Amino acid sequence: MPHNDDTITLLYTSDMHGHWTRADGQSDGSLACAAQYAANIRNSHKHVWMIDNGDLLQGTPLASHVAQNEGECGAEMVGNLLRASGVDMAVPGNHDFDYGIPYLKGVIASSSCVWLAANVRHRSGKRLAESCHIAEFGARRIAFIGVTTRVPAWQYPDRLEGWEWHDEVLTVKAIVDHIRSNVDAIVVCYHGGVEREGAPDQENAALRMAREVEGIDVLLTGHQHDRFVRREGKTLMLQPGSHGTDIGEVTLTFLTGEDSKEMVSEGRITDITGQEESAEVVAEVLKVRDRAEAGLGKVLCLCDSRFQLHDWHDLTCSEHPIVEWMHRVQLKESRAQLSAVAYAGEKQLKLSSGQLTRGDIQRIFPYMDSLSVFEIKGAELLSALEVSASWYDDKSQEPHADWLKPQLLLYQFIMFEGVRYTIDLSRPIGSRLRACHYQGQAVWHADSFTIVMTDYLAGQASRYPMLRRMKRLYGIEEPLARLLESNAGSQCMLRIDYTSNWEIIGGNVDVDSLNEEEAQGGGL
Repeated sequence: MPHNDDTITLLYTSDMHGHWTRADGQSDGSLACAAQYAANIRNSHKHVWMIDNGDLLQGTPLASHVAQNEGECGAEMVGNLLRASGVDMAVPGNHDFDYGIPYLKGVIASSSCVWLAANVRHRSGKRLAESCHIAEFGARRIAFIGVTTRVPAWQYPDRLEGWEWHDEVLTVKAIVDHIRSNVDAIVVCYHGGVEREGAPDQENAALRMAREVEGIDVLLTGHQHDRFVRREGKTLMLQPGSHGTDIGEVTLTFLTGEDSKEMVSEGRITDITGQEESAEVVAEVLKVRDRAEAGLGKVLCLCDSRFQLHDWHDLTCSEHPIVEWMHRVQLKESRAQLSAVAYAGEKQLKLSSGQLTRGDIQRIFPYMDSLSVFEIKGAELLSALEVSASWYDDKSQEPHADWLKPQLLLYQFIMFEGVRYTIDLSRPIGSRLRACHYQGQAVWHADSFTIVMTDYLAGQASRYPMLRRMKRLYGIEEPLARLLESNAGSQCMLRIDYTSNWEIIGGNVDVDSLNEEEAQGGGL
């Protein structure tokens, strides 16, 4: 199709998670790749609009350092980065709120691009950013609406006090009803994903939005790190992966006939891992990195070589020293009886010369989640352990297909400390928990324990709905990443000696010995 006044090209990225250049993370893509790809498209297309759909500001040690240690200067650095990348419009993702409203506001103020956040506003009535922006491309008027998943409202209630996240669908519907007759097309930029058919989901609402709001031409989604192009009724929906490996492309072509006006929308996802990086973006990131190197490279302590993570499978086959250490820190800070941890860091972790640095802490846990202590019933604990046992595909230790949708859900695979438990892969999913003991006694449904975990796992781990029934007792204000850093900094040598409190057995098990264990009170 011709690229003239009647053709508009939208390019968009989502869930970059601090992968500003290839050197910043473990991805082969980056914001710099997307920026160069967009620059090339602009050379051959008349009307091009580039959008970042959220979660740009968090996810790598560099991004974390800038947010936590550079203050207003850090926000200006990110503003300069966005300017160099050629982004025309941005929507904040849930993790863009990790470092608080002042930092995000600073980034917005320092940026030359338009920011949209229609469903986020302070209870005083003040808005974080615009609700809707109408851009003119020749004679065409395209309306853009930006909304964000409501996760931050639940995840950081204290840190974001006074700020409210309103229902995304109702917010979009009100705006669409008001502007539909005055524009040629409506594009919704939604940092949220596609909910499961028929399942209640407060985190993702793309299907509900497409079905309940008449008049949305294009719905750009994110949050789930999925990669797809599909149609829901008359609405074109896309999601472009994560970490800068892909870019979403939408072409809006207006066909004007004698009796009617028609718009044709087409979408695709393009792999940009082989794309040359933008020299301008790389230059801006180098300025940031030069300031950050000393802080990120600060050695906190020496550590056991076993702390290195060679492959993420090592985390799910048996207890790993990194996970054991996280449990110990959580238990020390909370004095709870039990601990729950899901590893959300880099899938390979190499430590320099047996040293643990400040940057390594961000690679292990790159989020600003805080901890809370909850009361958990035995029934909820046993149900949660069965969910963890469902990770494994039949008699292998590979993840079951359900844990691969829409991506590898390693960050939701919970490992528990304080109880001893056995998972039997020879049993069907739902009845794999062979034994579970607390201090030598079998855990029963009526038992009650205190357990410490991040607020994310308690409220947003979609695989574990039973955790939402727990009673919250108290919170720990300091984020987990800072607790880990403080713990490491207090030791000369971090060495973790332990015996794993959980094991996996398969089809070839000594049934007589297991039956004996069950007879002693450990069977389920």
